[in-house]
Amino acid sequence: MGYDIERIVGYVNEGLCICQDVLENPLQSPCEHAFCSTCIHGWLVHHHNCPEDRQSLNVSVLRPLFRYMKNDLNQLQIRCRNREHGCNMVCSLESIDLHEWTCINAHIGATAVMEDEQELQKDKVIVVQNIQKNLQKDKYMVLQYLQRELQMEKDTAIQNFQKEKNTTIQNIQKEKDTEKYMELQNLQRELQKEKNTELQNLHRKLQKEKDTAIQNLQKEKHTAIQNLQKEKHGAPKPPKGTTKGKIYGAPKPPKRTAKGKNTELQNLHRKLQKEKDQCPYRSHCSHGRRRATE
Repeated sequence: MGYDIERIVGYVNEGLCICQDVLENPLQSPCEHAFCSTCIHGWLVHHHNCPEDRQSLNVSVLRPLFRYMKNDLNQLQIRCRNREHGCNMVCSLESIDLHEWTCINAHIGATAVMEDEQELQKDKVIVVQNIQKNLQKDKYMVLQYLQRELQMEKDTAIQNFQKEKNTTIQNIQKEKDTEKYMELQNLQRELQKEKNTELQNLHRKLQKEKDTAIQNLQKEKHTAIQNLQKEKHGAPKPPKGTTKGKIYGAPKPPKRTAKGKNTELQNLHRKLQKEKDQCPYRSHCSHGRRRATE
């Protein structure tokens, strides 16, 4: 940057095209245009031409200003930069740097700058502290939020796991119950089959015993009826030449009346009926079931 044109005393041409100030540490291009050293170097970082006439230009071709031009420039009168702090010194541009280095009012500006820097530092500390507090608060809030989210996710995961666990246990229990039910059904079928077989065998056995008992009772009944009929029609006469008082074939039975014969038949019938009722297989045969129903 050049010298501020407002500090120059007297008439001066318009400032440079780059910084609009008076030359400071000037350099000259081959096209004889002069620029502040700082300004032209900054320009050539982004451009490769002269700011005045746009001719090609690079840093390697820059050279110091012509002596006569530099002498004219050094004769310009300029005010001290500490004028605002009480220095009214006006000197040539050539000696301004030496004066400002030894200016007694420089410390005032430095003190003001230091005070400004201290105030700025205090403000900076306050801002940093506020930022740290806000960051700490935000950090705490974020941590609280994350903890809540994590707890919710944890609770949800536990609930889902518990549901899956219960569902799995129920399914396993259902499978076990189904297997047990199937085994029980198979066992019941086998037991029913065995029971039916045993009942069929027992029924056949009882039926056979029943038929045998009935046949025997029928035979006894038939024999008894025949004997009664023989007694009713009378015993056969003994053959001639037999001894008196002896009967043929068997001892002479006592004489029975018709009433006594009927009573004997009734007693025989009751005896047969009693034997049927006392039969141990009566409940398993059709005859016994009919009697029980009657």
